[in-house]
Amino acid sequence: MLIIQAFDGNLFVTIDEKIATVKKLETHEIHSKELNLPKKPKKEAKK
Repeated sequence: MLIIQAFDGNLFVTIDEKIATVKKLETHEIHSKELNLPKKPKKEAKK
């Protein structure tokens, strides 16, 4: 595996002679902006 940063700032990775584009994540988010899963309601504890 080889990671390449082009002169324009784009990142690429080579794996088994295949080239793929890589997107660098600047920060970590708790919830995805692209994937909105429905929140499950919390079950109340039985007494």
